[in-house]
Amino acid sequence: MNTHNADIELPAASGSPESTEKLSETPWNLNACPAVSFDSDSGSDGFTPVPHQYHGDDLGHRDKLTGRWLKVVSDIEEKVYKTVGHHERILNYFGTRNGYLELDYQPKGDLWVYLAEHKDLPLSLRLKWAMQIAEGLAELHARSIVWADAHFRNVLVTDDLNVVLCDFAFSVFDPAPLHKWMTSPPPVFEAPDGYFGSPPTYVDIFAFGVMLFALFTYRFQWCPDLLPSYDIIQSIWDKYGSGDFETLAEVPELQHHFDEVLYKCLDARYASGADLLEALNRAREAWFADNPEMNAE
Repeated sequence: MNTHNADIELPAASGSPESTEKLSETPWNLNACPAVSFDSDSGSDGFTPVPHQYHGDDLGHRDKLTGRWLKVVSDIEEKVYKTVGHHERILNYFGTRNGYLELDYQPKGDLWVYLAEHKDLPLSLRLKWAMQIAEGLAELHARSIVWADAHFRNVLVTDDLNVVLCDFAFSVFDPAPLHKWMTSPPPVFEAPDGYFGSPPTYVDIFAFGVMLFALFTYRFQWCPDLLPSYDIIQSIWDKYGSGDFETLAEVPELQHHFDEVLYKCLDARYASGADLLEALNRAREAWFADNPEMNAE
């Protein structure tokens, strides 16, 4: 998460790093929406999502010879990639060269923009993505890593429509029980202060709950869509702070099986990604048993 104003260059919608659009961003803009530009002809708040692979002051660039993405090295991020090694739910890391992390390039971009631009994705695919994000979290937590920046912009869509987690510059290894977080994901994914003192993994578990609800409903909690305005973000935060969370009532075919998992995420009841993944998998299997036709999607 950035905490200062900056003009940054984001890869254009084509996914080509050679074609960029400069956007002037404020902290609210950068952390509230997948990528924001102000356009008088766009929606009510002028939010225009622009897909890109990474966020931050240096977005990196694609190596023309290897086709890999080169991102300025961060000691923590490098350590995460080296600790995890190869895992199908974590972005491939090929090594560090000349001060850059060499990473797999995913031209489809991040999941926030992908969801905003594709509003008719099969429910079974969105459920698969939820499972895959949970698998990535379970791997990180098993290695005593708290992602600490879990949100849709840091989930990339692959060419074969799977997802991988990325961007670990703010991750923390084996945080103390009362670790004070100095960074946070965008506000809509950030756990309220009342969870301080819970196992440090709560920051990831809560953010996953936000993503799970959004994957099933194409909107955030207490928001009509995936691009919340400033005022809506504040109202969401007020709701979070009072422990007021929506259920999956608008998707009754899912509510019976997944509401408990959603609630336990948003209430930080799971101690680790492994616990979350186990519960999510049970709910998924029960849902498919009741809806066998969904396996054919």
